[in-house]
Amino acid sequence: MLGQLLMEQKKDLAGAEQEFRQASDLDKKNGEALARLGMVRNERGATDQALQTYLDGSKINPREITFYQLAGDIYMNKQDWDHAKQQYGKVLEYGERANIGLCAAERELLGCSHAQVAAYLLGVWGLPGTIVEAVAWHHQPAESLSVKFSPLAAVHVASAYHDEKSSSRLRDRTPIDSAFLARIGCAQRYEVWRSKLDADGQ
Repeated sequence: MLGQLLMEQKKDLAGAEQEFRQASDLDKKNGEALARLGMVRNERGATDQALQTYLDGSKINPREITFYQLAGDIYMNKQDWDHAKQQYGKVLEYGERANIGLCAAERELLGCSHAQVAAYLLGVWGLPGTIVEAVAWHHQPAESLSVKFSPLAAVHVASAYHDEKSSSRLRDRTPIDSAFLARIGCAQRYEVWRSKLDADGQ
């Protein structure tokens, strides 16, 4: 797409805006062109115009959750919390309809999850590696290099147990990773921990 080339390589924002606007005018359902049109407008400082582009895009393409995320980001920057919550709620609704959970919806929309973003920040702030690892991989512990019990195992078990018991729309539906527990020598411990958590919750 010429507009993308102008925006990313030539840094010609005015030219990119013109190209994206023409592409969206030719095909009103071209979600990519509309989203990029909003992005270039936002980068040029036309925040309100960018926001309206995203809102219009969400009406024309209600299944394109990118528009809700981008609109929510602008509302967040404006500190318009109610409207930001409304837009981000659309992303959560998408996760529920697709039955994929919040993390999967985040990865599909943003290319990363809240766990990875949080782990990055904790690393920047200088927290211990074991804490960063626990936050980064608690939904997918098998992808870590952990071979023994650590904060990662504790957070994973607690997260999976919470998701099992929670009815919140924010739940991540994280299943317990039995293979991971076996790898770190804790396969037989899970039911003991689970029983203890059940007892403590009564």
